[in-house]
Amino acid sequence: MDIFEEAKKVDWNNTESAIEYYESHKLFFQNDQHFNDDHTNRDLASMNLMYGNALLKRSHYKKALPVVEQTKSLLERLSKDFIGYEHLFEKVLFLEARTLHGLKKYFQSVKIFKELTEMDSENYSYRNWYFSSIVQISDSTLIAVCIIAAIFFALDIYTAIHAMNSVNFNLFGVSIIIVSLTIHHSLKYLLKKKLKL
Repeated sequence: MDIFEEAKKVDWNNTESAIEYYESHKLFFQNDQHFNDDHTNRDLASMNLMYGNALLKRSHYKKALPVVEQTKSLLERLSKDFIGYEHLFEKVLFLEARTLHGLKKYFQSVKIFKELTEMDSENYSYRNWYFSSIVQISDSTLIAVCIIAAIFFALDIYTAIHAMNSVNFNLFGVSIIIVSLTIHHSLKYLLKKKLKL
């Protein structure tokens, strides 16, 4: 039976079925260079996309990233005016952004989510993921700032013990935390308002 005919019988919405089918034909899918017609490349890109989404459902982000790259490569071979190209391109970008987000590569994912929100500003899912990526970056920054504040507190204790308390490090630490928390919460509030979440 032809692999494309067989693929039509696969329940791609079932995570296990999608992964099992794709991985049992992995050699075929990985050797996609010999296909050069738009229909075949579109079909292969669609199957890669469904496999990538199945991997995300199982949180297999590292495994999904090469699939994203291969799918983007297939799309590059499609002519831009081919029917369904834009829709498929958008889906692949969304898969890539969610994969990067899952790998905690928030600076990369936020750029793609921003692009997606510009492509479709009404898509709540795009806006929500975009917001989530920005919040993750903000949270990481807040943690780093709190570590710096803790260093100031430790310096304050150290200088107090050694009677060298010429600078109030405690005040610096508290100030850093207050300013950081204010910026962090203001950013979240303003972004939620802007994205209509």
